[in-house]
Amino acid sequence: MIEDIISKKRRIEVLEYLPHDYCKKASEFLIKNRKRVGIVTGFFVNNACETDGPLSAIFLGNVLKTLDSEVFLITDRYCRIENFERIEFPITDHEKSKEFAESILRSYGPTLLISIERCGFAEDNRYYNMRKEDITPYTAKMDYLFRIKNTVGIGDGGNEIG
Repeated sequence: MIEDIISKKRRIEVLEYLPHDYCKKASEFLIKNRKRVGIVTGFFVNNACETDGPLSAIFLGNVLKTLDSEVFLITDRYCRIENFERIEFPITDHEKSKEFAESILRSYGPTLLISIERCGFAEDNRYYNMRKEDITPYTAKMDYLFRIKNTVGIGDGGNEIG
């Protein structure tokens, strides 16, 4: 199973808390809720946007379009993605970020939000890379989007949304 390949290669501790067929369950959930999908991506590292998240977002977005899904991407100013409807989430304070997230949810009405390799809040509501460097000044607070019911988080470092 794909779960076995993932767990052997990455040695991610959280995997022990997931059901053995978590990839299958996530894909079934995605198919069921695919009508209008927002994909959140972009992780600031080394003064640029990481590449694995945006490439994965493009790939998944194209697959979803073949399944007749409406797809839009949400990134920040450091992550440019072409050929998709893209919303640029501003890098601002918590209150304005909450308001912006609520406006996206109202305007687009996603049936599913997917986070792919997108940095998430730490316990102190700040953002850190894998070297524990604070990257908050370069990171839009997209966590506030994930207050809806249907969400999927995809990440490999433990510091991503989801």
